[in-house]
Amino acid sequence: MTKAPQTNAAMRGMTRMKLSGFSSGIESFVHSVSIKLAAVFALFKKKMNGQPENRKKADNGKGPKKNRHKSSLLALGTLVALCALVNPAEAYKFASGSYTGNATTDRTIDISDTSGEADFQPDAVFAKCDTASSMVWRSAAMDAGESFTFTASASISEGIKSLAANGFVVGNASQANASGQTCYYVALANDASNDLAVGSYAGNNTDDTDIDISSTSSTPDFQPEFVLIKRDNSTGALPIWRTSAMAGDLSCHIGTSTACAANFIQALNATGFQVGNSNETNVSANYFYLAIKAVSGTTLAETYTGDGSDGRQITTVGFQPEWLFIKRDGANTMILRFRDHSGDNSFSIAGSNTGNLIQSFLSNGFELGSNASINADTNTYYYYAIKEAAAGGGGAAPQVMTIVVD
Repeated sequence: MTKAPQTNAAMRGMTRMKLSGFSSGIESFVHSVSIKLAAVFALFKKKMNGQPENRKKADNGKGPKKNRHKSSLLALGTLVALCALVNPAEAYKFASGSYTGNATTDRTIDISDTSGEADFQPDAVFAKCDTASSMVWRSAAMDAGESFTFTASASISEGIKSLAANGFVVGNASQANASGQTCYYVALANDASNDLAVGSYAGNNTDDTDIDISSTSSTPDFQPEFVLIKRDNSTGALPIWRTSAMAGDLSCHIGTSTACAANFIQALNATGFQVGNSNETNVSANYFYLAIKAVSGTTLAETYTGDGSDGRQITTVGFQPEWLFIKRDGANTMILRFRDHSGDNSFSIAGSNTGNLIQSFLSNGFELGSNASINADTNTYYYYAIKEAAAGGGGAAPQVMTIVVD
Protein backbone atom coordinates (compact mmCIF):
# COMPACT_ATOMS: atom_id res chain seq x y z
CA MET A 1 0.00 0.00 0.00
CA THR A 2 1.47 3.34 -1.04
CA LYS A 3 1.91 5.77 1.81
CA ALA A 4 0.20 9.12 1.26
CA PRO A 5 2.62 12.02 0.90
CA GLN A 6 2.86 14.31 3.89
CA THR A 7 1.51 17.82 3.64
CA ASN A 8 3.79 20.80 4.08
CA ALA A 9 2.01 21.59 7.35
CA ALA A 10 2.62 18.04 8.63
CA MET A 11 6.28 18.16 7.64
CA ARG A 12 6.72 21.53 9.36
CA GLY A 13 5.05 20.05 12.43
CA MET A 14 7.38 17.02 12.44
CA THR A 15 10.42 19.28 12.18
CA ARG A 16 9.23 21.36 15.10
CA MET A 17 8.55 18.24 17.18
CA LYS A 18 12.08 16.98 16.49
CA LEU A 19 13.54 20.32 17.53
CA SER A 20 11.31 20.29 20.59
CA GLY A 21 12.60 16.83 21.47
CA PHE A 22 16.20 18.00 21.06
CA SER A 23 15.50 20.96 23.34
CA SER A 24 13.86 18.66 25.90
CA GLY A 25 16.96 16.46 25.87
CA ILE A 26 19.17 19.42 26.67
CA GLU A 27 16.80 20.44 29.46
CA SER A 28 17.02 16.94 30.94
CA PHE A 29 20.80 17.08 30.81
CA VAL A 30 20.91 20.47 32.53
CA HIS A 31 18.53 19.22 35.22
CA SER A 32 20.67 16.12 35.82
CA VAL A 33 23.69 18.22 36.79
CA SER A 34 21.86 20.69 39.00
CA ILE A 35 23.22 19.11 42.22
CA LYS A 36 26.76 19.28 40.85
CA LEU A 37 26.26 22.95 40.01
CA ALA A 38 25.19 23.62 43.59
CA ALA A 39 28.40 21.99 44.78
CA VAL A 40 30.44 24.15 42.41
CA PHE A 41 28.77 27.28 43.78
CA ALA A 42 29.65 26.18 47.31
CA LEU A 43 33.24 25.62 46.25
CA PHE A 44 33.34 29.05 44.62
CA LYS A 45 32.03 30.66 47.81
CA LYS A 46 34.69 28.84 49.83
CA LYS A 47 37.39 30.04 47.46
CA MET A 48 36.21 33.66 47.60
CA ASN A 49 36.07 33.59 51.41
CA GLY A 50 39.67 32.52 51.51
CA GLN A 51 39.08 29.21 53.29
CA PRO A 52 42.05 26.83 52.96
CA GLU A 53 41.73 23.68 50.95
CA ASN A 54 42.61 20.30 52.38
CA ARG A 55 46.07 19.92 50.93
CA LYS A 56 46.51 16.51 52.55
CA LYS A 57 44.11 14.83 50.16
CA ALA A 58 45.73 13.22 47.17
CA ASP A 59 45.07 14.65 43.74
CA ASN A 60 44.62 11.12 42.36
CA GLY A 61 46.09 12.18 39.06
CA LYS A 62 43.41 14.79 38.47
CA GLY A 63 45.76 17.75 38.55
CA PRO A 64 46.05 20.67 40.99
CA LYS A 65 42.81 21.61 42.71
CA LYS A 66 43.23 25.24 41.68
CA ASN A 67 42.96 24.25 38.03
CA ARG A 68 40.12 21.89 38.83
CA HIS A 69 38.24 24.78 40.50
CA LYS A 70 38.79 26.91 37.45
CA SER A 71 37.59 24.14 35.14
CA SER A 72 34.49 23.60 37.26
CA LEU A 73 33.63 27.28 37.18
CA LEU A 74 34.17 27.48 33.46
CA ALA A 75 31.84 24.49 33.10
CA LEU A 76 29.35 26.30 35.33
CA GLY A 77 29.45 29.36 33.09
CA THR A 78 28.86 27.18 30.04
CA LEU A 79 25.92 25.41 31.64
CA VAL A 80 24.33 28.67 32.82
CA ALA A 81 24.58 30.03 29.27
CA LEU A 82 23.12 26.76 27.95
CA CYS A 83 20.17 27.05 30.34
CA ALA A 84 19.47 30.54 29.01
CA LEU A 85 19.48 29.29 25.44
CA VAL A 86 17.43 26.09 25.88
CA ASN A 87 14.07 27.80 26.21
CA PRO A 88 14.34 31.54 25.56
CA ALA A 89 11.08 33.47 25.89
CA GLU A 90 9.07 34.17 22.78
CA ALA A 91 7.40 37.54 22.33
CA TYR A 92 4.05 35.76 21.90
CA LYS A 93 2.74 32.50 20.50
CA PHE A 94 1.48 32.74 16.93
CA ALA A 95 0.09 30.38 14.31
CA SER A 96 -1.37 31.13 10.89
CA GLY A 97 -3.04 28.20 9.14
CA SER A 98 -6.02 26.95 7.16
CA TYR A 99 -8.54 24.10 7.01
CA THR A 100 -11.46 23.02 4.85
CA GLY A 101 -14.85 23.81 6.35
CA ASN A 102 -17.43 21.05 6.87
CA ALA A 103 -20.33 22.91 8.56
CA THR A 104 -20.38 20.57 11.55
CA THR A 105 -20.61 21.96 15.06
CA ASP A 106 -18.10 21.41 17.88
CA ARG A 107 -15.25 20.74 15.47
CA THR A 108 -11.74 21.04 16.93
CA ILE A 109 -9.12 22.77 14.79
CA ASP A 110 -5.72 21.45 15.82
CA ILE A 111 -2.95 24.01 15.37
CA SER A 112 -0.13 21.59 14.58
CA ASP A 113 -2.26 19.75 12.00
CA THR A 114 -3.34 22.90 10.18
CA SER A 115 -0.39 25.27 10.45
CA GLY A 116 2.77 23.27 11.18
CA GLU A 117 3.31 25.23 14.41
CA ALA A 118 3.43 23.45 17.75
CA ASP A 119 0.10 23.19 19.56
CA PHE A 120 -0.76 25.81 22.17
CA GLN A 121 -3.89 27.19 23.80
CA PRO A 122 -4.69 30.54 22.17
CA ASP A 123 -5.76 33.69 23.97
CA ALA A 124 -7.35 34.96 20.75
CA VAL A 125 -8.34 33.43 17.40
CA PHE A 126 -9.43 35.10 14.16
CA ALA A 127 -11.02 33.00 11.40
CA LYS A 128 -12.35 33.79 7.93
CA CYS A 129 -13.68 31.37 5.32
CA ASP A 130 -13.66 32.02 1.59
CA THR A 131 -17.24 33.31 1.55
CA ALA A 132 -19.01 36.66 1.59
CA SER A 133 -19.18 36.46 5.39
CA SER A 134 -17.30 38.54 7.93
CA MET A 135 -14.20 37.42 9.75
CA VAL A 136 -14.99 36.22 13.28
CA TRP A 137 -12.91 36.37 16.45
CA ARG A 138 -12.92 35.06 19.99
CA SER A 139 -10.71 35.89 22.98
CA ALA A 140 -10.19 34.26 26.35
CA ALA A 141 -11.87 37.28 27.96
CA MET A 142 -15.22 36.58 26.27
CA ASP A 143 -18.10 34.67 27.79
CA ALA A 144 -18.45 30.94 27.15
CA GLY A 145 -19.51 30.14 23.59
CA GLU A 146 -19.26 33.77 22.49
CA SER A 147 -17.50 35.13 19.40
CA PHE A 148 -17.96 38.24 17.28
CA THR A 149 -17.99 39.12 13.63
CA PHE A 150 -16.48 42.37 12.38
CA THR A 151 -19.88 43.93 11.86
CA ALA A 152 -22.17 46.04 14.03
CA SER A 153 -23.87 42.98 15.49
CA ALA A 154 -24.20 40.96 18.67
CA SER A 155 -22.17 37.84 19.37
CA ILE A 156 -22.76 34.59 17.51
CA SER A 157 -22.86 31.15 19.15
CA GLU A 158 -21.72 28.92 16.26
CA GLY A 159 -18.60 30.82 15.24
CA ILE A 160 -15.49 30.15 17.35
CA LYS A 161 -17.06 28.37 20.31
CA SER A 162 -14.08 27.85 22.59
CA LEU A 163 -10.29 27.88 22.89
CA ALA A 164 -8.65 24.50 23.45
CA ALA A 165 -5.27 23.26 24.66
CA ASN A 166 -4.30 22.34 21.09
CA GLY A 167 -6.21 25.03 19.16
CA PHE A 168 -9.86 26.04 19.04
CA VAL A 169 -13.38 24.72 18.48
CA VAL A 170 -15.68 26.03 15.74
CA GLY A 171 -19.40 25.69 15.22
CA ASN A 172 -21.31 25.37 11.96
CA ALA A 173 -21.47 29.08 11.09
CA SER A 174 -20.28 30.09 7.62
CA GLN A 175 -17.86 32.64 9.08
CA ALA A 176 -15.64 29.92 10.60
CA ASN A 177 -16.69 26.57 9.08
CA ALA A 178 -18.33 27.00 5.67
CA SER A 179 -18.82 23.63 3.99
CA GLY A 180 -16.24 22.87 1.31
CA GLN A 181 -14.53 26.26 1.61
CA THR A 182 -10.99 27.05 2.68
CA CYS A 183 -11.03 28.75 6.07
CA TYR A 184 -8.00 30.78 7.19
CA TYR A 185 -7.07 31.61 10.77
CA VAL A 186 -4.60 33.27 13.08
CA ALA A 187 -4.18 32.13 16.69
CA LEU A 188 -2.27 34.17 19.28
CA ALA A 189 -1.32 33.73 22.92
CA ASN A 190 0.70 35.61 25.46
CA ASP A 191 4.06 34.22 26.54
CA ALA A 192 6.57 34.84 29.34
CA SER A 193 7.63 38.17 27.83
CA ASN A 194 4.08 39.57 28.28
CA ASP A 195 3.84 41.36 24.95
CA LEU A 196 0.19 40.47 24.30
CA ALA A 197 -2.99 41.00 26.32
CA VAL A 198 -6.65 40.10 25.98
CA GLY A 199 -8.99 41.76 28.43
CA SER A 200 -12.28 43.50 29.08
CA TYR A 201 -13.43 46.69 30.73
CA ALA A 202 -16.64 48.39 31.75
CA GLY A 203 -17.35 51.60 29.85
CA ASN A 204 -18.16 54.77 31.81
CA ASN A 205 -19.21 57.18 29.04
CA THR A 206 -16.40 59.57 30.02
CA ASP A 207 -14.07 61.08 27.45
CA ASP A 208 -10.30 60.60 27.83
CA THR A 209 -10.63 57.41 29.91
CA ASP A 210 -7.38 55.48 30.35
CA ILE A 211 -7.66 51.67 30.18
CA ASP A 212 -4.89 50.10 32.21
CA ILE A 213 -3.82 46.66 30.89
CA SER A 214 -2.83 45.17 34.25
CA SER A 215 -6.18 46.17 35.77
CA THR A 216 -8.27 44.72 32.94
CA SER A 217 -6.34 41.59 31.94
CA SER A 218 -3.89 39.05 33.39
CA THR A 219 -0.92 40.73 31.67
CA PRO A 220 1.32 43.41 33.21
CA ASP A 221 1.17 46.91 31.76
CA PHE A 222 2.88 47.71 28.47
CA GLN A 223 2.55 50.29 25.70
CA PRO A 224 0.73 48.67 22.76
CA GLU A 225 1.56 49.06 19.10
CA PHE A 226 -1.87 47.70 18.16
CA VAL A 227 -5.26 47.67 19.91
CA LEU A 228 -8.58 46.17 18.79
CA ILE A 229 -11.86 46.82 20.69
CA LYS A 230 -15.36 45.35 20.30
CA ARG A 231 -18.40 46.22 22.39
CA ASP A 232 -20.13 43.21 23.93
CA ASN A 233 -23.49 42.22 22.42
CA SER A 234 -24.24 45.45 20.63
CA THR A 235 -26.04 45.67 17.29
CA GLY A 236 -24.85 49.22 16.72
CA ALA A 237 -21.13 49.20 17.47
CA LEU A 238 -18.44 48.21 14.96
CA PRO A 239 -15.00 46.93 16.03
CA ILE A 240 -12.35 49.67 16.26
CA TRP A 241 -8.60 49.40 15.81
CA ARG A 242 -5.68 51.74 16.34
CA THR A 243 -1.95 51.44 15.77
CA SER A 244 1.05 53.51 16.73
CA ALA A 245 1.16 54.80 13.13
CA MET A 246 -2.12 56.71 13.57
CA ALA A 247 -1.62 60.33 14.60
CA GLY A 248 -3.58 62.38 17.11
CA ASP A 249 -6.65 60.61 18.47
CA LEU A 250 -7.38 58.89 15.15
CA SER A 251 -8.57 55.26 14.94
CA CYS A 252 -10.51 53.24 12.39
CA HIS A 253 -13.59 51.07 11.97
CA ILE A 254 -12.77 47.58 10.77
CA GLY A 255 -15.95 46.31 9.17
CA THR A 256 -17.33 49.25 7.26
CA SER A 257 -16.38 51.54 4.39
CA THR A 258 -15.97 54.73 6.41
CA ALA A 259 -13.04 57.00 7.03
CA CYS A 260 -10.97 56.81 10.20
CA ALA A 261 -12.12 59.25 12.89
CA ALA A 262 -11.57 60.66 16.38
CA ASN A 263 -13.13 59.80 19.76
CA PHE A 264 -12.73 56.02 19.55
CA ILE A 265 -9.25 54.84 20.67
CA GLN A 266 -7.58 58.17 21.30
CA ALA A 267 -4.06 57.19 22.34
CA LEU A 268 -1.68 54.33 23.11
CA ASN A 269 0.14 55.00 26.37
CA ALA A 270 2.70 53.40 28.68
CA THR A 271 0.15 51.33 30.62
CA GLY A 272 -2.45 50.63 27.93
CA PHE A 273 -4.67 52.92 25.88
CA GLN A 274 -7.12 55.80 26.09
CA VAL A 275 -10.70 55.83 24.81
CA GLY A 276 -13.19 58.59 24.08
CA ASN A 277 -16.89 58.39 24.86
CA SER A 278 -18.13 56.84 21.63
CA ASN A 279 -20.63 54.00 21.43
CA GLU A 280 -17.92 51.79 19.92
CA THR A 281 -15.43 52.12 22.79
CA ASN A 282 -16.85 53.71 25.94
CA VAL A 283 -20.50 53.95 26.91
CA SER A 284 -22.16 52.12 29.79
CA ALA A 285 -21.42 48.65 28.41
CA ASN A 286 -18.78 45.92 28.49
CA TYR A 287 -15.93 45.91 25.96
CA PHE A 288 -13.38 43.31 24.87
CA TYR A 289 -9.91 44.14 23.58
CA LEU A 290 -6.70 42.70 22.17
CA ALA A 291 -3.44 44.62 22.65
CA ILE A 292 -0.05 43.73 21.15
CA LYS A 293 3.28 45.33 21.93
CA ALA A 294 5.77 46.31 19.23
CA VAL A 295 8.27 43.47 18.75
CA SER A 296 11.20 44.25 16.46
CA GLY A 297 11.36 41.96 13.44
CA THR A 298 7.93 40.36 13.94
CA THR A 299 5.35 43.18 14.13
CA LEU A 300 5.05 46.51 12.36
CA ALA A 301 2.44 49.26 12.25
CA GLU A 302 3.05 51.79 9.48
CA THR A 303 1.56 53.87 6.68
CA TYR A 304 2.15 54.34 2.98
CA THR A 305 0.79 56.63 0.28
CA GLY A 306 -0.96 54.97 -2.66
CA ASP A 307 0.26 55.48 -6.21
CA GLY A 308 -2.37 53.56 -8.24
CA SER A 309 0.13 51.17 -9.86
CA ASP A 310 -0.26 47.41 -10.14
CA GLY A 311 2.49 45.22 -8.70
CA ARG A 312 3.68 47.88 -6.27
CA GLN A 313 6.06 46.53 -3.66
CA ILE A 314 6.25 47.79 -0.08
CA THR A 315 9.70 46.61 1.04
CA THR A 316 10.24 48.51 4.28
CA VAL A 317 8.53 46.04 6.63
CA GLY A 318 11.75 44.21 7.46
CA PHE A 319 10.25 40.70 7.52
CA GLN A 320 7.83 38.49 5.60
CA PRO A 321 4.35 38.91 7.12
CA GLU A 322 2.14 35.95 7.98
CA TRP A 323 -0.92 38.12 8.59
CA LEU A 324 -1.49 41.59 7.14
CA PHE A 325 -4.36 44.00 7.11
CA ILE A 326 -4.66 47.36 5.41
CA LYS A 327 -7.21 50.17 5.81
CA ARG A 328 -7.50 53.24 3.64
CA ASP A 329 -8.12 56.50 5.48
CA GLY A 330 -11.29 56.89 3.45
CA ALA A 331 -14.46 55.12 2.40
CA ASN A 332 -13.03 51.60 1.92
CA THR A 333 -13.25 48.49 4.06
CA MET A 334 -10.25 46.68 5.57
CA ILE A 335 -8.31 44.22 3.39
CA LEU A 336 -6.72 41.03 4.81
CA ARG A 337 -4.21 38.46 3.68
CA PHE A 338 -3.24 35.31 5.60
CA ARG A 339 -0.06 33.25 5.26
CA ASP A 340 -1.86 30.39 3.50
CA HIS A 341 -3.38 32.56 0.79
CA SER A 342 -2.20 31.53 -2.65
CA GLY A 343 -1.71 33.48 -5.87
CA ASP A 344 -2.64 37.13 -5.64
CA ASN A 345 -5.73 36.46 -3.51
CA SER A 346 -6.78 38.31 -0.38
CA PHE A 347 -10.04 39.30 1.35
CA SER A 348 -12.04 42.31 2.20
CA ILE A 349 -13.19 41.90 5.81
CA ALA A 350 -16.53 40.42 4.67
CA GLY A 351 -15.76 39.19 1.14
CA SER A 352 -14.47 36.15 -0.67
CA ASN A 353 -11.02 35.75 -2.24
CA THR A 354 -10.26 38.46 -4.78
CA GLY A 355 -7.23 39.42 -6.84
CA ASN A 356 -5.63 42.84 -7.31
CA LEU A 357 -5.61 43.64 -3.58
CA ILE A 358 -2.71 42.32 -1.44
CA GLN A 359 -1.07 40.22 -4.15
CA SER A 360 1.73 38.48 -2.26
CA PHE A 361 3.99 38.47 0.77
CA LEU A 362 7.64 39.32 0.13
CA SER A 363 10.68 38.48 2.23
CA ASN A 364 10.76 42.08 3.43
CA GLY A 365 7.17 43.23 2.88
CA PHE A 366 4.27 42.78 0.49
CA GLU A 367 3.01 43.51 -3.03
CA LEU A 368 -0.11 45.50 -3.91
CA GLY A 369 -2.47 45.62 -6.83
CA SER A 370 -4.07 48.80 -8.13
CA ASN A 371 -7.47 48.48 -6.41
CA ALA A 372 -8.47 51.68 -4.60
CA SER A 373 -9.01 49.75 -1.36
CA ILE A 374 -5.25 49.36 -1.03
CA ASN A 375 -3.50 51.62 -3.56
CA ALA A 376 -5.41 54.69 -4.78
CA ASP A 377 -3.11 57.48 -5.91
CA THR A 378 -2.16 59.99 -3.17
CA ASN A 379 -4.36 58.28 -0.54
CA THR A 380 -3.06 57.37 2.94
CA TYR A 381 -3.19 53.72 4.07
CA TYR A 382 -2.59 52.21 7.50
CA TYR A 383 -1.32 48.67 7.84
CA TYR A 384 -0.40 46.19 10.53
CA ALA A 385 1.89 43.22 9.77
CA ILE A 386 2.71 40.37 12.10
CA LYS A 387 4.45 37.00 11.94
CA GLU A 388 5.53 34.21 14.25
CA ALA A 389 7.87 35.59 16.89
CA ALA A 390 11.34 34.07 16.95
CA ALA A 391 12.40 32.54 20.25
CA GLY A 392 13.80 35.28 22.42
CA GLY A 393 12.02 37.93 20.34
CA GLY A 394 10.19 39.55 23.22
CA GLY A 395 12.63 39.14 26.06
CA ALA A 396 16.16 40.27 26.76
CA ALA A 397 18.91 38.82 24.62
CA PRO A 398 20.70 35.87 26.27
CA GLN A 399 23.91 36.88 28.00
CA VAL A 400 26.98 34.64 28.09
CA MET A 401 29.46 35.31 30.92
CA THR A 402 32.77 33.56 31.61
CA ILE A 403 34.15 33.61 35.17
CA VAL A 404 37.82 32.91 35.71
CA VAL A 405 39.14 32.29 39.23
CA ASP A 406 42.88 32.34 39.76
